[in-house]
Amino acid sequence: MEIHKNKILMVVIWNMGIGGIQKRLRDIIKEIITNHPNIKIHLLVKTKQPNYFIPNSPKSSKLKIYYFSSKKYRLSSIPFIFWATFHFFKIKPNICLTFLDYLSIILICIKYLFFWRKTKIVLNEGILTSDYLKIHRKNPIWKYLIKLTYQFANTIIVPTIYCKKDLIKNFNIPNKIITIIPNWTLIKIQSPKKNPIYDLIYIGRLEKEKRPLLLIKIIKRLKKKFPNISLCIIGNGSQLPLVKKAIKKLNLSKNIILLNYQKNIVPYLKKSKIFILFSKNEGMPNVILEASICQIPSIINNFKGSNLVIKHKKTGYIFQNTTQMISQVKKLLINRKLRLKLGKQAQIFIKKSSSKHLQKQFIQILLK
Repeated sequence: MEIHKNKILMVVIWNMGIGGIQKRLRDIIKEIITNHPNIKIHLLVKTKQPNYFIPNSPKSSKLKIYYFSSKKYRLSSIPFIFWATFHFFKIKPNICLTFLDYLSIILICIKYLFFWRKTKIVLNEGILTSDYLKIHRKNPIWKYLIKLTYQFANTIIVPTIYCKKDLIKNFNIPNKIITIIPNWTLIKIQSPKKNPIYDLIYIGRLEKEKRPLLLIKIIKRLKKKFPNISLCIIGNGSQLPLVKKAIKKLNLSKNIILLNYQKNIVPYLKKSKIFILFSKNEGMPNVILEASICQIPSIINNFKGSNLVIKHKKTGYIFQNTTQMISQVKKLLINRKLRLKLGKQAQIFIKKSSSKHLQKQFIQILLK
């Protein structure tokens, strides 16, 4: 792949936490700094909280990070647009990368405001866009904005065929500008602890679409069969106060441990028996890939694309409803041999399907 000298990459992202998008971006930046030293990276971040990206990002003169505001200005969207426009004009990027609808729409509009500049626009649409809009964007104008703007992107990278079909069918995005690159994990092969501490583990945002309150209620039902059942929840979000309230109300304080974001989740995965995910809408969750690499089988909701990260009854379970999910958890908690077998098979499957070559493919598409 030919990469011109002194190429400038500008990345625009909302917040820096430890979610799948942030992890992929961190991987991409490290790889570019290491193997493409002629590329300068300018990272534009809307809010500085939470700040988990900086300690894990490489220190390099090729990487410059700009923060729009502190936490108290989180909702200042219009000033942010002017701020991003100013930096686009100042940085003069050859390539721009962004994530999800709001920033993608802004970036495309900025590009065509400065139409005389040849800037390549790459969108990373990591989830099923139509379902995302149903949850987060109640106003129908968002669908029309995506239809209007996304078609002018140079490339849209999605993790699954389901995400691609959704963009084509529901937003009339041209097939030729959509590229499928599955998510990856760079975690090395791990072995679980012989005596795991947690029966179940959930890692991720505590938001409504992740349904953490339903998970709390499930633990209450499982406690009847397993009085000492333990759940580890790692994450933060708007539903954290409600989660704490539910734990107290259902008398589950001894069964559920709540932890904030952790920079390294591997030790927690290795100390767990089963990873659990209730999300309504996902693309290709990185955390399932990470659990699998640690030989931890997953039990996940039947979202579109779930069969790409879990092979039902072979590397974990995909449930249709809570009753089925409870049955699956009971089966794996009782049958240690089966649990270990699924974990080993999950590791083999993810090792083959989510290796580092996908990261290199992403960067090749981005920089070419």
